[in-house]
Amino acid sequence: MNGSNSPDCYQFEFETEERYIEIIEKNLYLHGVISITINGRGNEQIYEPLPGEIPMWKNINISCLFRDKSDLDLLENKLLQELNLKILPKKKITKITQKDWHNEWQKSCVPINIGKRLQICPDHSKINNDKYVQVILNPGLAFGTGSHPTTSLCLEWLEANNLNKKNVLDYGCGSGILGISAIKLGAKHVTGVDIDPQAIQASKENAKKNKVEDLIHIIHCDEENERKYDVIVANILAKPLIELSSYFSKKLKDGGLICVSGILAPQTDEIKHAYESVANFSVCHQVGDWVMLAGTKSCI
Repeated sequence: MNGSNSPDCYQFEFETEERYIEIIEKNLYLHGVISITINGRGNEQIYEPLPGEIPMWKNINISCLFRDKSDLDLLENKLLQELNLKILPKKKITKITQKDWHNEWQKSCVPINIGKRLQICPDHSKINNDKYVQVILNPGLAFGTGSHPTTSLCLEWLEANNLNKKNVLDYGCGSGILGISAIKLGAKHVTGVDIDPQAIQASKENAKKNKVEDLIHIIHCDEENERKYDVIVANILAKPLIELSSYFSKKLKDGGLICVSGILAPQTDEIKHAYESVANFSVCHQVGDWVMLAGTKSCI
């Protein structure tokens, strides 16, 4: 690349396959790429991976940005040579006018109203509004901003229930959004649990933003926890939900409430079966492909 001072960038896009990704990435970095975006094409789905897992679609679209256009022909020829191809499928080069991308991103992160009284606000756009109980989040820290169906379903459930003076377990706390919301909605104490150190840090930082850090205890899933809870909320995935059913049964008080999500519609019956001895799921809400189940633990 030359030393161009142009404020514009050039977007280089093409289609490829997962098996070529290492060769492609190597050549992109050698030619000075400043960002790479990889998306799947077709109907293949990849869901939230466990820590350490990096799943990839078989058929992918690559979109990358360069400061200068002059090396792109050389890059294309190099890729064709190393991939043994005659053309790069669906190749396109587009001039991108430079913007303040941070400000553009912030504009897209707007407050989300949940039910009649809860509002999730990105930390850059908080507006004092007495109508709502407000939860302030840094949207970029970890999973859980209120926009994903599984998170919004859990938030709606929390907002609709009486949490006053309740002890709450937020399992798979992510950004801390569910636990912080529970405190803001009247809960006495929340324990947030996660397997991901970044999520634990994000939850602690967001708890401080909301001035509820004294009411929320954030721990790693391997840490000892002797408490029992009036309410359990777990927005994770079907497999760990099934594995945790007996643990939740021990942690939930008789008559306690439980809400689980991160469940795809075809997995609903499997989850219900796994929780038969835990709770009677009397609530089942679905948005798109995602399901939330909630109910009450039977008194023995």
